[in-house]
Amino acid sequence: MTETSSDFRFVAPTNPNLLCCICCSPFVSPVSAPCGHIFCRSCIVLYISNSPESGCPMDRLSISVEELVPASRVIENMVEELEVYCKYKMVGCEWIGQRQSLDSHLKKECSFETITCPKCGKEFTLLTLELHADSRDCSAENPVLGPEIECSWRKYGCSWRGVDENNHLQTCSYEAIKSFLQIQELRHQELQQQNTQMSAQIESLQAEIQVFQNSCFCNIPGHEFAVIPDGPVTVAIDRIGEDIEFLRVEMENMNASSAAIEVKQNLALMNESSRLREEIQSVKALCHAMQMQMIYLLERRKESPGQSSTTSVLSKGIGKTFQPSQGSYDRNTKL
Repeated sequence: MTETSSDFRFVAPTNPNLLCCICCSPFVSPVSAPCGHIFCRSCIVLYISNSPESGCPMDRLSISVEELVPASRVIENMVEELEVYCKYKMVGCEWIGQRQSLDSHLKKECSFETITCPKCGKEFTLLTLELHADSRDCSAENPVLGPEIECSWRKYGCSWRGVDENNHLQTCSYEAIKSFLQIQELRHQELQQQNTQMSAQIESLQAEIQVFQNSCFCNIPGHEFAVIPDGPVTVAIDRIGEDIEFLRVEMENMNASSAAIEVKQNLALMNESSRLREEIQSVKALCHAMQMQMIYLLERRKESPGQSSTTSVLSKGIGKTFQPSQGSYDRNTKL
């Protein structure tokens, strides 16, 4: 299964230069665009597939999946050396280490990682697996493996069949994008409901057309019913049918257009949010610089008390020199 930044819990705040502007998390499998900007591979591929004409999220220059190249090895090493917690921290694992060491910890050291017994198929932690293997419950002659089942994402194209679906889901590429697939499933259901409503409307219109056609029959001696030959009425009926088909196609196009507009709006909102985050970071840096300057000026003032006292005396003298008398103030007031 493809790893994403949401699979890790980082110990300390990450350097902003190591954050992907799309997911706002440290890079995973970083790639570089022709314009020089770096993104997570999964983030930028999904972005390009949803809006191929939008260009780079940072500068709007044209990019494609074929133009992406692996980022500098230095960048990849820096993100892999970030410290993370074990994914079982909430249940008691106190391990802290580099991100690149997490897989090795889970496979060899973590006491909370579940492991499937190769004999009976049951899942146990690393602490209890050895005790289970020596007990009577585990036997190759008495397996408890169930029948083969299909992957939960079979309808989306996964061809896996087996017994341990939980173990398969750890490497299933469809499980990695389950959130996206769930959203698409909801939209598909909405479109099905709209299609059902439109089908009902079409059937209602067809019934009205049938009634209209029946009203065009007339009694002819020797025949119970006879259809009027082709004429203006028949042409009008055919034109109504064409209009109904045209309206149905227009409704389908409108549904497709509304879905595309929604995706573009979401991407625009995401880009605007990224830009605001960058501006906030710049303002924070400016405030920090001003704070350091104020501290520096206060330290200089403490180091030169004689100069500050002289300055205060001079300011008092200047104030007395230029202070107007009460009489002059009264004369000016009367004038």
